[in-house]
Amino acid sequence: MANQTRRIVTEKECAAYLHLQPGTLTAQRYRKSGPPYLRINRMIRYDLDVVDCWLDGQQVQPAAAPAPQPVPKPSTDLPAWLQPLGESMTRDQSNITGASS
Repeated sequence: MANQTRRIVTEKECAAYLHLQPGTLTAQRYRKSGPPYLRINRMIRYDLDVVDCWLDGQQVQPAAAPAPQPVPKPSTDLPAWLQPLGESMTRDQSNITGASS
């Protein structure tokens, strides 16, 4: 076995390493999520090699975005009040508001 030095750090040092607040690691421990940790008596410590392995497992491969689908034409004719205004007719001419001039 090679003489390998373990990189054991405190919660605060691990949080800084992960760019998190120490309270985030506390909450993750409470929820049984987050990186694995060591409990030595009452002290919480993190092995950075284990944290690195955990971090590698957190990588997400985003799925390709689906191509936009064309909007289908309605199968039935729309009622007159839902029909789009014709090019020759404007809102003022359509008497939508019912106001008389």
